[in-house]
Amino acid sequence: MQLLRLMQNYFPPPVLDLLQQTGQAAADLNLKVYLIGGSIRDLLLPHRAFDWDIDLVVENQGEEARAEALARELQSRLGGQLQVFKQYGTAKLGKFKPDERLQLDIATARTESYAYPGANPEVAFSDLHADLDRRDFSVNALAIALLPDNFGQLIDYFEGYHDLQHRHLRTLHPDKFREDPVRAWRACRLEQALDFQIESETAELIADTMKSGLFDGFCSARIRVELRKVLSFDDPIPCLLRLSELGVLRCLDPHLKLNETLLDALNRLEQWQPWFAEAHDAWAAPLCLLLEAVPLEKRPALLPKLELNQHQLRSWLAFEQKSQTYLQNDWSKMPPSAIYAALKAIPDLTLWLWLARYPESPLALTIERYWLEWRNLKPFLTGHELKQWLKPGPHMRALLNELLRARLDGETHSHDDEMTLAQKLIQQRQEVL
Repeated sequence: MQLLRLMQNYFPPPVLDLLQQTGQAAADLNLKVYLIGGSIRDLLLPHRAFDWDIDLVVENQGEEARAEALARELQSRLGGQLQVFKQYGTAKLGKFKPDERLQLDIATARTESYAYPGANPEVAFSDLHADLDRRDFSVNALAIALLPDNFGQLIDYFEGYHDLQHRHLRTLHPDKFREDPVRAWRACRLEQALDFQIESETAELIADTMKSGLFDGFCSARIRVELRKVLSFDDPIPCLLRLSELGVLRCLDPHLKLNETLLDALNRLEQWQPWFAEAHDAWAAPLCLLLEAVPLEKRPALLPKLELNQHQLRSWLAFEQKSQTYLQNDWSKMPPSAIYAALKAIPDLTLWLWLARYPESPLALTIERYWLEWRNLKPFLTGHELKQWLKPGPHMRALLNELLRARLDGETHSHDDEMTLAQKLIQQRQEVL
């Protein structure tokens, strides 16, 4: 199948020109080069946005890895920044003009073998067929030839185009998920992201692999990446339900269940998300709710594998350790300044979790009032104004805190009120001194 017209419509003109120059450079070096990966899948699907990461495979000739040779030739012709990874037979070429978003990932065709389930693969250089055969699903095992004499020719050894038309995710071999459990996570994520359906036999293979217990608690770095992608969906619940249905969540913990309490809390996160729209780690909120659903005694083993940053870890620990105390507080008897101090000490991510997890509680109602009325409140007086009486330092900070307390508790209502109170407090301090 010739795809030149589709390629002209999908790729920006500079990118299509780059692919043609890549094919010519390979031909000049007596190499064969192919476009592979998600670019082909997205090219053949309607309404998919262009991804600036381009994956290429160079067919091996002899024992030497050829990706480096092609990458260096392209750099000599087109410029850009080059990284070479000799041990893997791969290279990255990026920072092209006129658009620096574009990056070429060039690999020598290879095959993989696994010493045991979940092991890192042992790699050997091979040909295009073997390289595509190691892919996870048939729709990702397509290639497009880039040499000048066959530019745009689709290569489909495994009926991937048929599966793409029917929106099926089908694995290429029965052992794919035993070799690498990340593929099970990717299957569920792609099913949701692409609106595909995992083919029934493939779904059975995933479920059987997970039911074996081989990957219970097997939360690797690559699984962590997949988990964060799932939790970054606008609505992660359908994908989480699918992961649970097929037993894939056992990689986090075999006791993790998506019960009604957890699902309700996950649903409510969206309700409060506008308040936390600036958070750069929004995926951490559903992750903390998942972690709470893991048995208490199992959490210490899982927590380090999630590699939370300091803010996320502090938020989780506050949620885990302070929830019961804060839920039991009698907030109605506390002055606003005390409420402000108690909630100001809590990370915003934890407040978001409490709103979603305990929506009808006095704590949630208090958080709402704190967020809307008190959170951004400041004294009428500024530090600049106080400089006429005090030097910047601890005493000025203490005075500003006292002015804020008075405003929160309704003891001052204007700039003049605060001026009077500030003068009184300064005079009292001087008398003490």
